[in-house]
Amino acid sequence: MKFSGGSEALEKAEKRILESLENMRDTIVRLASDLIQIPTVNPPGENYSEISSFLSKKMDEIGLKVEVFQAPESKLRELGLEPPRPIVIGTLEAGKPEEALHFNGHYDVVPPGEGWTVEPFKPTIRNGRLYG
Repeated sequence: MKFSGGSEALEKAEKRILESLENMRDTIVRLASDLIQIPTVNPPGENYSEISSFLSKKMDEIGLKVEVFQAPESKLRELGLEPPRPIVIGTLEAGKPEEALHFNGHYDVVPPGEGWTVEPFKPTIRNGRLYG
C-alpha cells in the first residue's frame, strides 16, 4: 500500500498516530509493566508458557484471532533447547491481503547482568520513564 498525499498528508498521519499513542499512554505503560514482570530469560528459556498465555489473552481481548504453535520438540532438542517454545500469532482481518501489515517480535530477554539501578523484573517509573 502506498501512502499518497505528500509530506503534508504524512505529517497529519504522524500527528494522528502520536495523539492516539498519547491517549493510550496509561494502557501502554500498564501492558509494558505486565510484560516486564514475566522474566523470560534466555538462556535457558524461562516462563515461555506464561508469557505466551498472557500474550494470547491480550490479543484475544483486542479482537485478534489467536493461534499458538509449538516448536517441534525434536528440532529443539537437536539445537540443545528445552521445550516448550510456543509461538503466538495474532491476526486481524482488515482489508485486502496485499495491504497487510506485519509485526514480528520475540518475548525472551537476555540475562539482566550487572549495573541495574532498579530490579530488572519489577517495573519502575522514574521521571516519566518506565524501567525494567
